[in-house]
Amino acid sequence: PAPQAFGIAVYDGSNYIYLVGGRSGTQRLDAIHIFDVSSEQLLDETITAVFPFSGGVSMILDQQLWIFGGHDGSEAVDIVQKCDISSFTANSTTAEPTATPTA
Repeated sequence: PAPQAFGIAVYDGSNYIYLVGGRSGTQRLDAIHIFDVSSEQLLDETITAVFPFSGGVSMILDQQLWIFGGHDGSEAVDIVQKCDISSFTANSTTAEPTATPTA
């Protein structure tokens, strides 16, 4: 991948690290690269995020890579992106609070 800063790295708990978004110079990135820990190589496959961004937070749950927020180069965004890491597809929704968390 291109040199980058302000990206996210997420480990899937078994063998892969997902390198998500970031910034190269002033350009925000939409690529999600996959690093194979056992071979210490980047895979040829990538996932394209719904929009280019840097920052934000991310986690993996049930073969879904969730990406919350970030910055699009102009402002912070309230988007949630969900990427199916088994089929290399992504979609997004605007994050709107619908419930109060319970303890």
